[in-house]
Amino acid sequence: MDGAQAVPHIPLDMSALECDFYAFSAHKMLGPTGLGVLYGRRARLEALEAGDGGRRASEMIKEVWVDHATWNDLPWRFEPGTPPIRRGGRPHRGHRISREAGMERVREHEQALAVQTVELLSAIPGVRVYGPRP
Repeated sequence: MDGAQAVPHIPLDMSALECDFYAFSAHKMLGPTGLGVLYGRRARLEALEAGDGGRRASEMIKEVWVDHATWNDLPWRFEPGTPPIRRGGRPHRGHRISREAGMERVREHEQALAVQTVELLSAIPGVRVYGPRP
């Protein structure tokens, strides 16, 4: 599921969604650009093979022998290369801000902005607003 639009606006319960994968970008949560999240149901992730083969320095491979290797545990199995460590802690800030404000307050504020936007656009001669009203 693409959760980019839902993540900053509503509380999510991955168990209730029953999706195999859920993706969103950090900047939608007031975080930095270039970072994101891919939630994966454990059973689905454990069934997947890592695609890179561990050619880059990483924690993807748990053990290596001359004739074979074993993948590391989740989530390291799918973490090739060096992550953007410097930016890695920042998505948490935006989430914290939203959580501290309260998701209901965030939603109420968005609704108020939507109402105001529709009212102002509707007042412009020749403009017709389509879609559901806030």
